[in-house]
Amino acid sequence: MISIKSLTEKITSIGFECRRCGTCCRCVSPDSNLVMVSPGEVRAIIASTGLVWDRIAEPYPATINDRSGARFTLGWYLRRENDRCRFLDEITCTIYNSRPWICRTYPFVLDEDMLVVSSCEGLGQPLPEQEAGLSQLPSCSASLPKRRKSGGSGRSFSRPHYRQMRLWSSIVTVSG
Repeated sequence: MISIKSLTEKITSIGFECRRCGTCCRCVSPDSNLVMVSPGEVRAIIASTGLVWDRIAEPYPATINDRSGARFTLGWYLRRENDRCRFLDEITCTIYNSRPWICRTYPFVLDEDMLVVSSCEGLGQPLPEQEAGLSQLPSCSASLPKRRKSGGSGRSFSRPHYRQMRLWSSIVTVSG
């Protein structure tokens, strides 16, 4: 398991400052930048917007079929409109205060014990260690969204530990 100190050092050395360009909220290729959400996150967005579930999230494209022909989703993702997150208003997130944890930790994701960094204009900007926020977490293995291999059909996100992500998101600051 990667140590909190090592992960903090890696994120700090990479550096990041959100440019609020909205690129991470747009579809750049089929099924790219799908924002996976937990039921609790959808409920938080419902509380902050007054929208109903189906206006916020839709089933993840991959499903499981049972013997009766019923289909079950493997997860939920934020609904899109015109190839972008429905909550992106030009370059501003309209649910910023209740945005999902994957949005709060982007562009960083843990893949097993490896830090995966998505391409982003904000990379390379100075990030003080205290803003990386990881030194205050009890376990780094749950502090970033994780992804895992999914049956040879590419990668999908597994369910992160949202309590520790909430802690991290409350101490990470975004400039802009």
